[in-house]
Amino acid sequence: MNTVLVLLFLGIVIAGKALLFKKMGESMWKSIIPIYSDYILFKKVWDTKMFLAHILISLAAVGVACLATMAGGNLIGFSLVTLTMMLSFIETYIFVVLLTRLSFSFGHGFGYTFGLVFFTPVFVSLLGFDDSKFLIE
Repeated sequence: MNTVLVLLFLGIVIAGKALLFKKMGESMWKSIIPIYSDYILFKKVWDTKMFLAHILISLAAVGVACLATMAGGNLIGFSLVTLTMMLSFIETYIFVVLLTRLSFSFGHGFGYTFGLVFFTPVFVSLLGFDDSKFLIE
C-alpha cells in the first residue's frame, strides 16, 4: 500500500513538473533529466552563469567535505568542515533565490516562495497544474 502511494505521489510530481516546463515554453521531456532540468530552470528564470556557479559550488562542497573526512579531528579538519558549511549556505542561498524568481515569474509572492522552499515537490507540481501563466519571455 505504501509503495502504491509513493508511486502515485511520484507520478503527480513528475507530471506537475512536466506541465510547468510546458508553461515555460520548453519540451516536457526536459523536466525529467536531473541536471539538465535545473539548467533549464536557471535559464528561464535567472541566468545560466548562476547555474554554473550552482554546479561548481556543489562540487566544491562535496570535495571539501571528503577532504575534511580524511583530515580527521584536527584543526585542518575543523577548518574544512567550516568551509563546507559556508559553501552549503551559499548553495542554499542560490536555491532560495532561484525558487523566489520561479514563484515571481508565475505571478506569485513570498508566501508561495515559502511553499516552494519548504515543500518543493508539492508546490512545483501545483505550479504545473494551476492556471497561472509564465510571465517572463
